Amino acid sequence: MANAGEGSGKGLFDKVAGKAKQAAGSLLGDDTLAREGQLQEKKVDVEREAELREQTAEQRAEQAELEAAQRENAVERQRLQAEQEAETREAQLERERRQEEQRVEQEFAQREAAVERQEEAREAAVAREQADAARERAQDLTEAQRLEQEADQARARAAALDAAQRDAG
Repeated sequence: MANAGEGSGKGLFDKVAGKAKQAAGSLLGDDTLAREGQLQEKKVDVEREAELREQTAEQRAEQAELEAAQRENAVERQRLQAEQEAETREAQLERERRQEEQRVEQEFAQREAAVERQEEAREAAVAREQADAARERAQDLTEAQRLEQEADQARARAAALDAAQRDAG
């Protein structure tokens, strides 16, 4: 990801430059220059939105990792608690201990399987969100490139008009 300081400074400069071009185009009656300014502002907005979406996806991924670690800790506490309960029951009759141990192991296995399924579902959701964010960023960048191309074409038309005016004048 681009350095936030660099991106925001350049973006601010480009935004101000776009507004200046719009104002100059309006004052001079130059629709091409005004449109170029609008396109430049739109490009900055699109890039800013893409950066925000990427940051959101990263934050969601970090949150999912934190939640997964918390779930793992909870599972570990449950496992330790189940072991302690099993040791306490071993003091009881042998048959009761075996039955209880089997029940705890089955319950633990079911809980562990449920936690694993939840974790896999959350990881899949995070992966989908990251893929969506990457896809949106790519679309935003494509749109920005298209807008830049339109701006380049507008600048070329403006240069051609300037040249034609100089030749005519």
